[in-house]
Amino acid sequence: MKISKVIFGLDDNPIYADFWPIQAKLVREVLKAEPVLFHITNEDSDFYKDAHGGIVKKINKNNCSDIITSFQSQVVRMYATKYFPDEICLTADIDMLMISEDYFVKQIENIDDESLIIMDSKAYDLERIECQNHNESCENRYPICYIIGKGKNFNKVLKITFVILSRFSVEKKRKLFATTLFRFLVSR
Repeated sequence: MKISKVIFGLDDNPIYADFWPIQAKLVREVLKAEPVLFHITNEDSDFYKDAHGGIVKKINKNNCSDIITSFQSQVVRMYATKYFPDEICLTADIDMLMISEDYFVKQIENIDDESLIIMDSKAYDLERIECQNHNESCENRYPICYIIGKGKNFNKVLKITFVILSRFSVEKKRKLFATTLFRFLVSR
């Protein structure tokens, strides 16, 4: 398996914006992959190449105005894999720098392309002290970052279907997003 796209989500919070140029460079140089940013902002756009050598798609935050943009920028990474059904995608956090070729490239090179890998599958392991006496359930939980697989395999797990949202009114988009998100969260 070889990662071809690394997917990030970002809103207009200035605390995180400065990570994009760094991440775009690391992805290209360390992972030899293409960085992709889904930017939750005030407008929609098609994909375009930016000055940092990455691909960017703007998503209008008002499409789901009832959902805070920080949450939209987290969840969009899982849905963004739909744009790349036959490519190996890695979901990543904008503020967690990927500097190890061994961790992200070499240890997965002999894994079948049809696999779905959760790199941090023990992030919420009850054996870890920070997961004990936690207010939220840590069972059957996985982080959104560092999941690797073909876009179509993400879709199988998430049980979502691709819809061209531009055909729908803002209200219909909100309901579609909320319903799909609710189904995803409830099914976990």
